[in-house]
Order: sequence, then structure tokens, then C-alpha cells
Amino acid sequence: MFTFDVKFNTLPTKFGKFVQKSGWEHNGRKIDSHLFIFVISGKAVFKFNNETFTIEKGDMLYIPKNTYYTAAADNYIEYYFIHISYTENMNLTISDEEASPALQYPWFNNFIKQEQYRLYTIDYKNNISDNFDRIMRHFAKCEEFFSLPDSVSKLFLVYEIYKILTLSSNDINYSNYPKALTDILHYINQNYHEPLSLSLLSKKFAFSESYIARLFKTQLNTTVSTHINNIRLEHASNYISNTNLSIAEIAELCGYNDIAYFSRKYKNKYGESPKSSRNRL
Repeated sequence: MFTFDVKFNTLPTKFGKFVQKSGWEHNGRKIDSHLFIFVISGKAVFKFNNETFTIEKGDMLYIPKNTYYTAAADNYIEYYFIHISYTENMNLTISDEEASPALQYPWFNNFIKQEQYRLYTIDYKNNISDNFDRIMRHFAKCEEFFSLPDSVSKLFLVYEIYKILTLSSNDINYSNYPKALTDILHYINQNYHEPLSLSLLSKKFAFSESYIARLFKTQLNTTVSTHINNIRLEHASNYISNTNLSIAEIAELCGYNDIAYFSRKYKNKYGESPKSSRNRL
């Protein structure tokens, strides 16, 4: 499963359309970026992680970075593909003069200023039939922006990729929760690397500890400490999969001062140690 939020920095390293009119077979490879495949027409079979995935029009397939896979099609197959790298610091700096044309578009301006507190997850195989036409329109825009060298076009491309991924994912939307809970969830998402506890949140937001605990129990069916740990561990999992940082560095970046405690929590959630997750890549 691939997890990201609105702070996820997508760097599309490769984008294009693959068309094969007759039988086709891919003997196997692995790449150092995440691979997303969106079938336009036809049918193909991909195999990875000891699983077989048959995909056709209306399906999206996600293959994690550094995953060996094979593929084949008996007849016609056509699909878009995106290679995406992950970084916490995306260096797409542009001047005010360069940015001004982009900011004339309200949807772009809203995108770069948005504060939607959402977490998105993408499974290996996802059916995108309900959003297929919208996703194809975003791909048409990607084709336009990908070939342009200027920084603004790169920002537009990132926006289009982001929209494609969110339309293809499962969305946990915080906006339907009470404002008090939404504010607290946003704060946790923004400060997961800092010391966090029920007591600190109570002082920060001027609510009683019992009120905050009740919000988490009734709205999320969890505790504050469990939610904080889950957020930290999801970020840690992304760091392990997508960076070369050491396990100790990742633990510290995700708010854990004790690497042994971090490792125990990680194993409880994912069924293996952080080191085992890294070695499996």
C-alpha cells in the first residue's frame, strides 16, 4: 500500500503512454521509483511480490520502487505510466515573475495554499472506473506540461499528478469531523516529529483531556496516543521505503527519541522490524 498526504512531494521522473498492438511480454525488471499504470484499453497481466494482477480498462496498478515485476499481454494493450520519486524537500523554486501566470488560475492558487487535512492510500490494484474520464483529462494535461522546460510547467505537472493520484486513491477526509478535532488532527500531522501527548494537546487547544479523549474515541474509535503513533509510523514507513536515511535518523525525524521503542512500535504495526523493511527493498 502507498500512503501520502497533501505534504507528499511528487517528482515525476518519467511519464508516457505505452501501446502494444499485438502480443507482448516483459521478461522482468525493477526500477528505483514508484510505478503507476493506468489502463486505457486492452488487458495485461503483471506479476510481483508473489501475486498476479490482471488489469484492464478502468484499472490502476501500483508497483513499489525496487520491486521486481514481469508483464505480458496476449493482444492489444494501451496504458499511461508514471514513475514517481519521493522527497521531503522538492526543489521547485520559481520567482514571483515566473509564478504570476500560474497564480491567475484559482484552482492552482487554491492547490498551493490548501489546508485539506487528508491522508490517501493506494492499494496495488485499484478500480478507477468512476473517475476514469476525469483522470484521462488530467493525463491529457500531463502530456502538455511534461514536455515543457519552465518551472511553472513543472508545478502544473505536479498538480496534475497529485490530482490523478488522489482520484485513484482511498481518501480519509478529516473535514467532516468537528472543528475541534480537525484542528487537533491538523496539528498532529504538522508536528508529528515534535513531542506530542494528550496533556500537551489539552494545553495547546484549551480543551480538557477528557474532552479530547472522547472526541478521538467517538469520532475515530481510537486513543490520542495510538493515533499519534500511527501517524509517526506511516511517515517512518515512507522514509524507510523512499530514502537512504538510517533507522536512527528516521526514528528521530518521526518523533522517537528511543530507537528500541520505535522499533517495537514499528514491528507491532507492520509485522517486521524497520531494518527488515529496509532490507526487503
